[in-house]
Amino acid sequence: MNQNKSEIWVTGCAQGIGHATCRLLLDKGYRVLGMDIRTPAQEILQHHLFEFVELDLCSDEFYSRWVGLLHSKQPAGIIHCAGMGSMGAFGQIDLVHELRVIDLNVKATLKLLHGCTHALDPNKACHILLLSSTAGRSLVPGMSVYSASKHFVSALALSLMHEWRIQKRPWRLSTLTPPPVRTSFRENMGLEERKKRILGVLMPESVAADIIWVLDHPQQNRITGWWQRFSFQCLRPLIPTRILAQKIYETSLFDLRPKA
Repeated sequence: MNQNKSEIWVTGCAQGIGHATCRLLLDKGYRVLGMDIRTPAQEILQHHLFEFVELDLCSDEFYSRWVGLLHSKQPAGIIHCAGMGSMGAFGQIDLVHELRVIDLNVKATLKLLHGCTHALDPNKACHILLLSSTAGRSLVPGMSVYSASKHFVSALALSLMHEWRIQKRPWRLSTLTPPPVRTSFRENMGLEERKKRILGVLMPESVAADIIWVLDHPQQNRITGWWQRFSFQCLRPLIPTRILAQKIYETSLFDLRPKA
């Protein structure tokens, strides 16, 4: 991918993985169009290679605006980082929040890809990278709705990738499935940070670096971090499911203190 001529679009650019991805892309000389409901930090907003579009992916007008943007200029890549989580026992999390998770993680992803199918140039290459999660590849009691939403992302991308290949479309579709990352996941639920840190949690910058790598090496369900890949793929299957589920459930429900 020619950095000097390529424009990459990033959803969820104002915080977490999306923010770190924009910074890294700009450092590497890419032109970046960032989208978010929030305004990103000035260090990104004022960069000469950055353009910001305020966009609510859960709004009624998202699809038409998205298609309009695609018709106006064709990006070389689209990195869909926007998403939100839910953590707690099923039925005890506010239903409005759970439905918001579905709206953003599932419905917005579906609209984004549907719009790409109708508005991307069928003769021009574009690499679309979706942020899923290891929660979308495994059982996660205590985060059931979030896990289900990420299963949707991974399954849709895997099937659609093969569909486009059969149709001989020039577009590529990848998914990255990072393990837990230190973002505003809990803060966006109105929760305080955990008093006890989880081992092996990645920083957003590590995931951003992997995103840049996958842009040039399309693939499905790549796990960020060599140790995280090894433990998930080799060690985790050795743990009896009942024990694994219990441990994940206890971790998910640990220290769920609401913000003051």
